[in-house]
Amino acid sequence: MLVQKPEWVAHSGPVYSIDVHPGGTRFATAGSDHKVKVWSLLPLLDARLDGDIDCARLLATLSDHHAPVNAVRFSHDGRLLASGSDDKLICLYELREGTGSAAFGSADAPSVENWRPIAALRGHSNNITDLAWSPDDSMLASASLDNTVFVWDAASGHRLKTLAGHESYVKGVAWDPVGSFLATQADDRSVRLWRCADWSPVARATEPFAAGYISTTFSLRLDWAPDGQTLLAVNALKPPCHTAPLLERGGCKSTFALVGHTGAVVAARFNPRLLHPRPRNGQAALTGPQTVTCMALGSQDSKVTVWLSDSQRPLVIASRVFAQSVVDLAWTPDGYMLLACSTDGTVGALHFEPGELGTALAQEAVDAHMRELYGDARKRTVLFAESAAQLQLELVCSCGAERLWDATLHGRVAMLCGGPNFAAAAMQIGTVEVYTMAGRLLLPSLHLGACAAFMATDGAWRLLVAGTDGSLRLWDLQKLSLVVEASVLPLLSKPGRQLEVVAMRLSSSGAPLAVLSDCSAYTLHLGLRSWLRVTDEVHAASAFASALPGPPSGDLARLHAQASAEYRRWLLTYVRYLADAAEEGRLREVCFELLGPARFAAKSHAAGQNRANQRLVSEVGDTLAGMEQHGLGDAL
Repeated sequence: MLVQKPEWVAHSGPVYSIDVHPGGTRFATAGSDHKVKVWSLLPLLDARLDGDIDCARLLATLSDHHAPVNAVRFSHDGRLLASGSDDKLICLYELREGTGSAAFGSADAPSVENWRPIAALRGHSNNITDLAWSPDDSMLASASLDNTVFVWDAASGHRLKTLAGHESYVKGVAWDPVGSFLATQADDRSVRLWRCADWSPVARATEPFAAGYISTTFSLRLDWAPDGQTLLAVNALKPPCHTAPLLERGGCKSTFALVGHTGAVVAARFNPRLLHPRPRNGQAALTGPQTVTCMALGSQDSKVTVWLSDSQRPLVIASRVFAQSVVDLAWTPDGYMLLACSTDGTVGALHFEPGELGTALAQEAVDAHMRELYGDARKRTVLFAESAAQLQLELVCSCGAERLWDATLHGRVAMLCGGPNFAAAAMQIGTVEVYTMAGRLLLPSLHLGACAAFMATDGAWRLLVAGTDGSLRLWDLQKLSLVVEASVLPLLSKPGRQLEVVAMRLSSSGAPLAVLSDCSAYTLHLGLRSWLRVTDEVHAASAFASALPGPPSGDLARLHAQASAEYRRWLLTYVRYLADAAEEGRLREVCFELLGPARFAAKSHAAGQNRANQRLVSEVGDTLAGMEQHGLGDAL
């Protein structure tokens, strides 16, 4: 093990929180100086860069809080950064292209990276102590000294739920990696488990804290194992030692405790990797667990300890790294570096080798382990980086067995879409890359703000992208212009019903068309900038639905295409409905609309000049004449 204390990582006071970016190239700290700072991790990964003056160390300084910042957390996709403070405010930042700038009136140097504030979440009535992202980054949980936990919608910034079961200060929150439970710990000597499906309380653990409890802690950072089977809580007491109890999934039953600290344990963090057991006495283990987990604890005794689940003793006791309380911990994505921060204002890095912790399981083995625990429906997709640098994936365009071109992408591809003029790749980090058919990048990355849920093209130059946050954008890539921007969320807000978009495409006229889970369909009128309902779930059972097969298109998009055959079909259906309902006024309106301005001029021949209208008037007249023979003519 190697220990580093980078002097260039500093705040003007205690450092209260630390977190590593999932890409493994940067980390963030939060301090009593009201600031969040983003640092490069590269000088810590490569000693040769530590003295390189050309290697930027401080990447960004974020000064939007007005009180000490107690928690900072990157989202799992690395696109967002959340911070919580004594000013009762949660700030959300998004990484964008370009360079940042220093705050007005600040002596800080301009930021190398452009972390832009995109939301300020307000609602807590006291200090915010901890933050946690949901596994899919759709929600953010915040703990506060107002005895509550808030669950926020990350896309809209709206508060989804208030969890008010604790009877004292809530100082820790952790999201189950499978996405089923949210764990919270408070000064009421309890850990509570909440079911994410309905936010009902599932379990409450009090027994590990009955023997003693330290109330002078500011944060209680608990954490889940990477497979979600164990919850590691903090601040328990087994005289004369302070302990960190391990709780079983679901029931919160205490199975074991990590014993040894002489001060209250206030921070716990699992290594993100599942590990193979270390060889003992030079030989691989033939019996016992086939996977082990690694845990790190930070305590008010200024020590950091590292544990393996197959041993009852700590693997490492770092007792001379810090002078004051260790309040937060963070592992790098590869699992072989641990960062810790302290109220003494410093940050330490502990480097490990595979021979010390064990080798990480391959992704296939992790997937098999998760399937064994939760089945295919509950399998968790674990996005591990293979190195400190972000994964680069290859996009290949082929025709049959012939490879036409390929491109290297940073991140994972969510979906693909293309036509005769371009190919588009939507990335999980919320961007869209567009290429010509020769493989040339057509334009820089298009930033959506959320991962794409649907993509479609009109077969020419228009590209439709709908995001998981409900946003919708239609671009003309030939003109490099935005045709329309809207949201599908108004379509989904029906009282008492949970709707979702099941399909989205472009009509032949180039308008977006959305089909919902209740079988209703809406088209976005490009002139009105509003959604128009073109069909609903009751039409198929109505008396006006034709039993004959539809036009050859067989596509809901044709309803908005204004094709003559389609227009005639639906107009006659509408006329039959009006005649059956004796709607004389609307029937006359239809006839007048078909005749056009001719009804105002007796000598005008305008109607005769429009052969399409003339044919429709004739067909409507024939329809009405037939209805008169069946006693329905009184409608007129």
